[in-house]
Amino acid sequence: MQILKKLIVAIALMGFLGQMTNVYAMDLEEYDEGDDQLYEEQKRLSHKKLLYASMAGDAQVVAEAISEGANVNLHTKDGETPLQWAATRGYASVVSILLDGKARVDTADQWGATPLCMAVYRGHLPIVQILLDNGNADPNRGKGIGGIVTSPLSCAADKGNREIVKMLLVAGAQPSGQESEQAKMVISAARAELCNHAIVENMLHSMLHGMSF
Repeated sequence: MQILKKLIVAIALMGFLGQMTNVYAMDLEEYDEGDDQLYEEQKRLSHKKLLYASMAGDAQVVAEAISEGANVNLHTKDGETPLQWAATRGYASVVSILLDGKARVDTADQWGATPLCMAVYRGHLPIVQILLDNGNADPNRGKGIGGIVTSPLSCAADKGNREIVKMLLVAGAQPSGQESEQAKMVISAARAELCNHAIVENMLHSMLHGMSF
């Protein structure tokens, strides 16, 4: 009789444990699904955070969003990326963080403008330097700045920004042949300055190496 009672208890206990295992498995499934949903929601919020922080120039929030998994190459319906927004508004620290986060430097919006185009258009010399030096931006890529079909070099020359013109020339920018007369004059002057600078550097180099100490 005692053996029968023990057997009944053992069977009941096994059934209870089996039910608990099923309940636990169901809870785990629900938790995993909910966790995935939470993660996706967090990513969606991180994407928004990255875009708006890039627009506002908040480097700390940009870094946080990237660490949370935000896509540095997300874009608006017009094709504008966080890097383009930061470059357009002149936020050097944000541009550097985005480039470190593997942002694509030559992505163009629906009008054909790249981050470099917009930095040139707005006259942000430090941003142009960062994009060319750290991002290896293509100085001949991009057109359609401000609704006008033009290249970064033509844009800088039209605006009379000789320093940016020199930066672009050093990086390998080539005139399109469709520049205005004013732009051609600025480009020629910038080339002359670069040439004179190179001549002076060579002379100094020769003089220093010819000296005996």
